[in-house]
Amino acid sequence: MSDEAKERRRKQGLFPSRDVDVKTALELFGWNAYRFARSTEALPAATITRILAALVRTKKKDPSVLFLQAAFDPAAPETSWRAAVGALKNFESDYAWGSAPKRQRLTAIAQDPRLLAATQLATVGAERVRDEYLAVLVIDGSETSLDALLPHFSRAMKDPARLDALQKVARFARDTPALGEMFSQVNAGLEGRKSASAALALAGELGISSGDRFRVRIDVKGLPPGKTSCGIVIDSAAGDELRVAVLTGFGADAMTRFTGAKMLQDDLKLGRCELAALPAWLARAAKKLRVRWDRGGVTTGHLRGKRLEVFLSWLFAKSS
Repeated sequence: MSDEAKERRRKQGLFPSRDVDVKTALELFGWNAYRFARSTEALPAATITRILAALVRTKKKDPSVLFLQAAFDPAAPETSWRAAVGALKNFESDYAWGSAPKRQRLTAIAQDPRLLAATQLATVGAERVRDEYLAVLVIDGSETSLDALLPHFSRAMKDPARLDALQKVARFARDTPALGEMFSQVNAGLEGRKSASAALALAGELGISSGDRFRVRIDVKGLPPGKTSCGIVIDSAAGDELRVAVLTGFGADAMTRFTGAKMLQDDLKLGRCELAALPAWLARAAKKLRVRWDRGGVTTGHLRGKRLEVFLSWLFAKSS
């Protein structure tokens, strides 16, 4: 491999294992687990042990670390490590969710006793895991896997925003009575969420509803130009139906971000609102930031024609 090709791979976070020390490994792990796995799969036993110890010390609650810790076998360090980081690559592979290659790779993890046990332990030990972890558990369908899945199911029953992940993995599930009952409750929860949807209610009030889903994306800039922008996503099928982000060029790109359920970041001290109060919130935000929303320059997605005109009239009704 040429020096130029090697440098290009390094910039992509793909290091040959012989060049990976503990510091580099931690940096790669912070980048993403896939690059970490690619660059550490051929390490010698002594380096593997040091890297795993550093991960456990610094990121002990991370599900990938919990998985690696459980999958590692001190009696076969290099072999077990290669299998473990190979599974991490498969967890983060970019194959389409419903594709045969995706299913094959997740099934292979479910059929490996050590990797399956590591998936179960990581799922129990972390409050949130990638959907792939849950898919491995429902592919296996055993009582132990069901026990590992139950905390995530229980949290989803209390927080409907978490139901989407469980619905997503349902296509992988073994046909067992226990899993059938679980996903029946997931579907009921999703129907309940839909019936309580503020987005669908708004669409009905405005006379622009169409079917059982309403969604729209709005991007609008503030005038004078170059200082402020606002992005809004409304989707009745999402766990959080409303997502709003305002970015300014003042200071170090200050931002306010929130959903219909919670505030995520509020550098601009704009506060948050629920969907019904969004027009008034936009007007207050514009006044505080000393801008006017450029309605003529709005870019949109999902909604068009007369329905879009009606929605925009509602959205900017309070803005000057």
